[in-house]
Amino acid sequence: MGCLVQIKRMRFILLLFASFPVFAAIPKGTTILNKLTDNSGLGIYRIEQEVLFQNEKDRVTLKEIWWVENENTLKLQILGLKEFKDKIKITYLYQGKNKLINLSGSRKVVPTGADFSEKFFHFRKSENLAFQLSQMGILNSTYLQKKIAKNIKDFDPTPDPLLRLARHSGVVSYVFGPVGGASGLWVEQDQFVIRKIRFQDGAEVLASEVTPFAKGLIHPKQKIMKLMGSNFPVSASVQSVSWRGEKVQNFFSSTSLENSSSASFEGLPLQSTIEEFYSRFR
Repeated sequence: MGCLVQIKRMRFILLLFASFPVFAAIPKGTTILNKLTDNSGLGIYRIEQEVLFQNEKDRVTLKEIWWVENENTLKLQILGLKEFKDKIKITYLYQGKNKLINLSGSRKVVPTGADFSEKFFHFRKSENLAFQLSQMGILNSTYLQKKIAKNIKDFDPTPDPLLRLARHSGVVSYVFGPVGGASGLWVEQDQFVIRKIRFQDGAEVLASEVTPFAKGLIHPKQKIMKLMGSNFPVSASVQSVSWRGEKVQNFFSSTSLENSSSASFEGLPLQSTIEEFYSRFR
């Protein structure tokens, strides 16, 4: 009789575990976000990349030089190449939700683009990233109250309703956001790096060729940015990444912001596409 009871218990336990095959493979969302932000490096980085705009007739490549301290503190210099080398020199300083530009000694402040994507690769604190995702409708407000379990008593086995596994471009990823929702974040399962971002307006960023750099930064070498209503995505190819120390005195100060030749891209082929990109993604 005792043996029969033990067999029934074992069958119950096996059935219990068999009913959670997917959930058991997914860490808590707080753990994933912590590992993701751990891969954002330390200190200040200089990232140089070329951004390609094209349609069926024209191709324009611009150089971007980013200096990054974290998701709130960045500087971007945009330079023309080839025949546009002396025509384009624009510098933005990012401070939180605003970006500043210096035109003939007069500083202009405008909001960052609605689909400002570059900062997502440089969040240093998981709670800041979680707050940003809640603002985008990817996470709900109650998620912000969750903490990482320090011991077995604090562990909550309930699966996160806004987190699932999915395959994207052959890569298994943790997906944050409601199924069929307007926005979402895809984090690669193996390396805990961003593979895809979808914004509320449907714009998307796809990241690939993730590569380790100095001081713990893991960063994609290729990004594809898809604007809504356009059949021609914009691509960014990283040329170099270098670490510039933990602090650079006054480098991100508004008083040291370089003068820009212009705030527009007048005279370039694909002018409207380029201006839309920099107003939304930058």
